[in-house]
Amino acid sequence: FGEAMMAWGVRETLTYIRDRVRPWEQYSPSELEEIFQDAETARFRTRDEAAEYGTRAHELIEMWCHTGALQFTDSSGTWAIDITKESKEVQNAFGAFKRFWDKEGLQSVAIEQWLVDVERGYGGTIDFVARDKTGKLVLIDWKTSKAIRDKYLLQVGAYDWLWSVCGPGMVPGWEPISRAYICRVDKVTAEYQLMPVFVNEAERTLLRDQWTCTLRTFRWLKNADKLIKKWAPK
Repeated sequence: FGEAMMAWGVRETLTYIRDRVRPWEQYSPSELEEIFQDAETARFRTRDEAAEYGTRAHELIEMWCHTGALQFTDSSGTWAIDITKESKEVQNAFGAFKRFWDKEGLQSVAIEQWLVDVERGYGGTIDFVARDKTGKLVLIDWKTSKAIRDKYLLQVGAYDWLWSVCGPGMVPGWEPISRAYICRVDKVTAEYQLMPVFVNEAERTLLRDQWTCTLRTFRWLKNADKLIKKWAPK
């Protein structure tokens, strides 16, 4: 993962320099120095912009799931959102979501549902739980990243555990989840990918076991790190 991030950072830096430095043009030392200084932070700007687009797309998706429209209400009234005034990336991501929404015919049950497992010491916010056309509940995790990554599956496993164990005492009218998916909405192509995380009890059990092992390993590593730091060789 570290090598991949390093390679990505190098590519972003070189791309920025290529875009700014044109062949056969003359640049003063101060102009080149400014370009190189800006190039040092170019990858962070790209990362932050992508995060901002993703956050905004998430907000609009949440808004639609709540109201069935791009609008919100505050103390001064109800306000509509003009999607055409959003960035192209946000428009594409929301357009992909709408294609998914119109095709699946889902009914919202829980949106941005926060749950906490005190015994295990973790909590999280579930993006979306909906009722499908057959009347069963499905859990959906929205993603705006460039790809679906392995850690996202573990994240869904953690959410499923929270819903199953903590949901009955925290969610009015709680019902069990039958299936879980990751829905990635693309900010460039305006298409969506729907990946099943589990669709039956055997797959759910396997995912829960993996999440439990991951959580235990994470805590063991934290304790091991503390022991190593305390250890002083004689």
